[in-house]
Amino acid sequence: LKTTKYTYDGSAKKPAIKTIKVGNISVPASAYTVKYTNNTNKGTGYVNITAKGTNATGSKNNAASFKINALNLTKAKGVTITLAKKSYKYTGKAIKPAVKRVVYGKKTLKAKTDYTISYENNKKVGTKAQVVITFRGNYTGKKTQKFTIKK
Repeated sequence: LKTTKYTYDGSAKKPAIKTIKVGNISVPASAYTVKYTNNTNKGTGYVNITAKGTNATGSKNNAASFKINALNLTKAKGVTITLAKKSYKYTGKAIKPAVKRVVYGKKTLKAKTDYTISYENNKKVGTKAQVVITFRGNYTGKKTQKFTIKK
């Protein structure tokens, strides 16, 4: 394959074939068809080759593989975290604001699939309280959204 490493972007990856050889013989592109599997999400994608024409028969599944790595959103621009409210009254208990939406670009990410939620400094009065979004699945990294706890 010409390329064996990609970063997730939501699109199907179809790496170009560099060469196919049977023994020492190079096979021309006109002699086979290519199909890809597991080629959109994070993980290992595969190339499947099928002979075409009258000179060859058969197929080779998983003839080559390539990696799709998770997209790191820690420093990515275009990530927005929307909380139910940005300010809460002190209760003496841990405050856990609802996360209404997490968006990357134009895509709304899904809780438990694309990210998990945790909280830090969410009991005392002040401005250090925050929601921590930890990305998972096709994404990696963390982002935080601050909120205020008032007297």
